Amino acid sequence: MVSKDTAVDDRKFPPTKTLQLVASLPKEQADKLTGQLFMSIWDDLPKTNRQYPAMGHRAADGSNYYISKQNLGAANTPYARTVTTSHFPIKSELPDAGQLFDDLMKRPDESEVPFEGNKSGVNMLLHSMASVITHDIFKTKAGDPTINQTTSYLDLSCLYGATKEEQAQVRTGVDGLIKPDVFSDARLQFQLPSTVFLLILFSRNHNYIAKKLLTDEVNAGQENYRFTHLAGKDSPRLSAERTDELVFQTFDYFGC
Repeated sequence: MVSKDTAVDDRKFPPTKTLQLVASLPKEQADKLTGQLFMSIWDDLPKTNRQYPAMGHRAADGSNYYISKQNLGAANTPYARTVTTSHFPIKSELPDAGQLFDDLMKRPDESEVPFEGNKSGVNMLLHSMASVITHDIFKTKAGDPTINQTTSYLDLSCLYGATKEEQAQVRTGVDGLIKPDVFSDARLQFQLPSTVFLLILFSRNHNYIAKKLLTDEVNAGQENYRFTHLAGKDSPRLSAERTDELVFQTFDYFGC
């Protein structure tokens, strides 16, 4: 971490030391302490009072989630700032991209610097998941760094899209399914293969659950035909378009 006047090694922070200690403990103790740590972090986070969406689900751009503040967290709205911006970087002042890659991402030759695994036992997929999360809630508008072009929710908008037009490109329009192995946010194509792998995993999981919702076991046995009929088995059947929308929005809302 870099402050205005000095650099700080965040690996020496007490929370980091605590996580390293927990990782060195036997599994049973580590699992118990990990749960306590996460609950402590969760309890410290400020939370907005939950309200039911005004129309049953969020809109594609993340709006319509809170009745009293319908644009809260929506795409294409200004970032929430808690500090005053001193300056924005000028493009001419940015470092050379190739030099930046070599300094930060290029792995040294094994003969010179032997590879060492993460001392805390952290799997690389954790970093890939962090990349998915970062791209899911941050997409700064080119030319206007105050605007966030994606939603402020962890709703997999990088998979589904943050506008109706983007969603239409990944949806099949049938039974709530999305097109096989696709995702909306092109920025992820420049990330590690493991990051793309996670998005494809989420994509396949969506289609698996969507198909499950329309089975007799779920739709008839647990949901009283709500995905296919107006109000129960003997009521009028819903249109294919309505079924598609219900299934898609059900998973999009609860699956994220």
